[in-house]
Amino acid sequence: MRSKLLTAIVVVVGMSVFAHAGVDVGADIVSQYYWRGAPSGVDSDGSTSIAPAIQPSVTMPLPMHLSLNLWGSWILTDRDMNDGVDEIDITVDYSRDLNENLAMTFGGIYYLVPNGTDADAIDIYGGVSSTVSDIDVG
Repeated sequence: MRSKLLTAIVVVVGMSVFAHAGVDVGADIVSQYYWRGAPSGVDSDGSTSIAPAIQPSVTMPLPMHLSLNLWGSWILTDRDMNDGVDEIDITVDYSRDLNENLAMTFGGIYYLVPNGTDADAIDIYGGVSSTVSDIDVG
């Protein structure tokens, strides 16, 4: 019991230190993790199950409009069956405003599956967004 309380205190203090440094830290607990539309997680009989997962995230600003994000997902049930779908994503993002109404972003994501076999993947993304103001709807 004491070790759980001590761990919780260390996590809260650590999160507040990161927050003061401009680092965003968070964690979600989800009822089921989906990888690109397919549910992840199995029961002891091998069937797909509703498997809750914890998904922590840390985003750090870097110089020159860059940021680094680390995100993970770990299924909380039947660990001996589900450790092969644990995931750690490493994202490097470049985002900046081009003018007061136009912004751009692009980057890459490395999907690391530490306990899986040959399941790692890389995605590259990009986009442009526009802000529209002074719209009269009435």
